[in-house]
Amino acid sequence: RVPLPISRDQRSWPMATTMPQEVSPEGVDKLLSFLDSAFRRVETSQGSVVKLPSAEIDLLKVLEEARDVMTSALVSGNRESLKEVFGGSCRRTGKIRAVLDALRLSPERADDKRLDTCRGACESVEQVLKDLGRS
Repeated sequence: RVPLPISRDQRSWPMATTMPQEVSPEGVDKLLSFLDSAFRRVETSQGSVVKLPSAEIDLLKVLEEARDVMTSALVSGNRESLKEVFGGSCRRTGKIRAVLDALRLSPERADDKRLDTCRGACESVEQVLKDLGRS
């Protein structure tokens, strides 16, 4: 049996519990850690008809959570928190975009709506931050 390239806690997250939608730098960094691990699992599962579907579904769940966290940050109206969590170099939204850009999903999941809605949430956060920089 080949061990997964993620920790036991990260491996069990998408199926066992839901991650809190914590809109804080630490909460988003934890989510990004899950995203990185899920992405690596999809990459290492390419070619496996057994492992790939599960890995892709888990990754889509993490992207859904990332989208929900960004949306929560936007609708909260707390622009200072939005700047604290996602502002500066936009490193956090950049990491999400990098996964979305590099992701190779099987045809069954390539058109999943979570991909576009997560990308849209990144764009919205970045646009609000850009607008805040102008004021």
